[in-house]
Amino acid sequence: MPCYDIIGDIHGQAGKLRQLLGQLGYELEDGVYIPGPGTTGQGDNKIVFLGDFIDRGPDNRRVIEIVRPMVENGHALAVMGNHEFNAICYHTQHPATGEPLRAHSEKNQGQHQTFLDDYPLGEEHTRETIDWFMTLPLFLELETNAGLRVYEVDDEEPQRRVQFSDHIRIVHACWDQSQVDYIICRLGTPALIDEPFLLEAFQEGSPAFEAIEMLLKGPEIPLPDGARFFDKDGNARRNVRYQWWAGGRSYRDVAIVPADQRSAVPDLPLAARYREPIYAPDAPPVFFGHYWMNGEAQAQRHNVACLDYSAGKGGPLAAYRWLDGGSRLGAGCLRGDQFITTDDLESPPLDHYTYPEEKRRAAWKAWKAAKNSTQLHSSDRCGCFYCLSVFEPVELEPDDDWPQCPRCGVDYLVGSASGLPLTKRFLAEVKEFWLEPPFPDPWDKD
Repeated sequence: MPCYDIIGDIHGQAGKLRQLLGQLGYELEDGVYIPGPGTTGQGDNKIVFLGDFIDRGPDNRRVIEIVRPMVENGHALAVMGNHEFNAICYHTQHPATGEPLRAHSEKNQGQHQTFLDDYPLGEEHTRETIDWFMTLPLFLELETNAGLRVYEVDDEEPQRRVQFSDHIRIVHACWDQSQVDYIICRLGTPALIDEPFLLEAFQEGSPAFEAIEMLLKGPEIPLPDGARFFDKDGNARRNVRYQWWAGGRSYRDVAIVPADQRSAVPDLPLAARYREPIYAPDAPPVFFGHYWMNGEAQAQRHNVACLDYSAGKGGPLAAYRWLDGGSRLGAGCLRGDQFITTDDLESPPLDHYTYPEEKRRAAWKAWKAAKNSTQLHSSDRCGCFYCLSVFEPVELEPDDDWPQCPRCGVDYLVGSASGLPLTKRFLAEVKEFWLEPPFPDPWDKD
């Protein structure tokens, strides 16, 4: 089975796509990007695209000219994003009324303009591209070679069984099992929309409409007391996108909004039905885009990863490299060191340290202290300088005298209570300094 390189929302950024494919080791051959010597799966790597190839950015045509041949030649898989679905509706007329399924309003045209620049209404190549969008499934479940692993924890403990996931899930915005089950019952697998489904999805409140809203746009909840915030396009909104993978206690806890709008979301208790996450912590790993994240690319939870880091608005294009077979450590959890972004090329080599040596040494002291103190559990965040993951301390085993990273199973942990910067770059420099040769001399003089 292949190793999967999963890529987030591209939004017309062909330059970033070419750069990221190069970073991942893919090479252009006869007009198609294929796995090259730089990939890790001995040529058996496969890209998985999370949708939203179009709109926003300037090179919609070039992005499709890269993505589509990869899919058609078996070097990639792809799911539909909400922008592809919107394009289908914008360019499709209702057979009874002759009106487009998506109104040609000023707002809708503005969001779709860069696609229209390359694919004007009514052109033959536009229709052919819209027809290709119809071949994109709504979600994927991909088998892996992870399987069930048995390994010895240490000499004093008996062998312990660890269940790795035997598949991963791919969807554009939200994996809701009830909606996935409905789609499978309605459309089968692969989940390809047809004309009857498309016309029903156009009708607000219908089962097909609700399924598209959940899988391609994600759940939203109304804000209380007339509160509102402004989205990335400056539009006032009274419904807020909901962190379906996390849940929370207040509206502010669960809201997905631009950082400068977080204070506009009331810090009031959340209705009970929204407190528990939609996605279970023991479910297979799921990858999605859609949410315009910022900051460093990290998993939102051990089995949940968003790969949209705002490439269409000046951010990097992000990928996660799922290595088939996993590792004996971490039971197939999502690790910080498997995220790859176009920003990585701008970083200096790891042996060109950007943090002072005293901080790298302080991290070693903090690690030793964390093994025998409450530092980790009293922190807002924890970081592992083995797998470069950053996570909330709630993921740690409670009352564990020897805390280990829940993502990789190694104990090289520091907490934010130490005052150290838990960035991936800092964790990587600590790893390079302490765990890679040549080692400090002496190894632990502190």
